[in-house]
Amino acid sequence: MKMKTLFFIGILILFAAPTTLAEEISLDEAMKIFCGTWFFVEGAPVERGEYNPDGTFGLYYPKIIAPTYSGTFKIEKAWKDNESNTWLITSLSTMRGVWDLKKISDNGNVLEGTTLLNLDKIPTKISPGDYRYYKGIKKKNE
Repeated sequence: MKMKTLFFIGILILFAAPTTLAEEISLDEAMKIFCGTWFFVEGAPVERGEYNPDGTFGLYYPKIIAPTYSGTFKIEKAWKDNESNTWLITSLSTMRGVWDLKKISDNGNVLEGTTLLNLDKIPTKISPGDYRYYKGIKKKNE
């Protein structure tokens, strides 16, 4: 009986493991993937975010030329999942103690995120139904 149970646990691990595999990537590589202009289509109070390779950002309300919020951002950690999506934990200088978990699609065009208040409880997925969820599309030619 024990051998049968161990066999089934082994099969479960075999099929469940690929969904949780992660390969850490360099912060330089993460910056190349993340930086650019993102137009938010769901959940964010701003229309767009501009993230620059020098670590500065600007968040813009619709029809406003100057950024409503600006400062610096930092990628705290970056990795790729087994589907080649890029995952980031980021922080903004203007919002101390608040982090974001971001997922960028494998083609680099779709950003989904959720706000984190505690780095000890990082979710393993981003849920569109969550009130902290937001979604953005990257501006073409970037």
